Amino acid sequence: MNAVILPLFVLTFIPVACSYWPKEDHRAVILTDLENDAPVLHLRELASLPDNELPQLEAHFSDRAPHHPWLFGHLLARYGTIGVLAKVRSTYATDHLRWGCDSRLPFLSYFLRVVPKEGETILRTALKERESNGCYRSMLSGVNRAYAAPQLEAVTSRKPSRWSWMQIVS
Repeated sequence: MNAVILPLFVLTFIPVACSYWPKEDHRAVILTDLENDAPVLHLRELASLPDNELPQLEAHFSDRAPHHPWLFGHLLARYGTIGVLAKVRSTYATDHLRWGCDSRLPFLSYFLRVVPKEGETILRTALKERESNGCYRSMLSGVNRAYAAPQLEAVTSRKPSRWSWMQIVS
């Protein structure tokens, strides 16, 4: 697929213009852009379709995810199904420790939505992997923004530690 190179003023105009197009044109423009290796529309526009799944595009999303994990991770979290789980799992397992915090979050959301039990386990592991940096502090809220999963409550409701805050203070 050939990428179309557009002038900068067009790229900044497209997300605003999309909201004024008739719905059927809007949908066609978004679906066409989603087929690109580097979509030009803003993520807010790309994720605005009412569809819960886009099985015709999820293989493309999972193929592109290693090259642009933040964007295609968000598209998988929004539209992906279990049909690409093996590919997404492989990409995440291979690359996630090299990604920034923001690129990991949509993958965690995808796992929680598509395979909830496994997603909870992956999220718990991700929290342990990032305890020493800023990812740990914002990971649960970031995942919750992408997909409000009931498993998040289970992950946050841990048993009190042997040394609770009250024991240390008193």
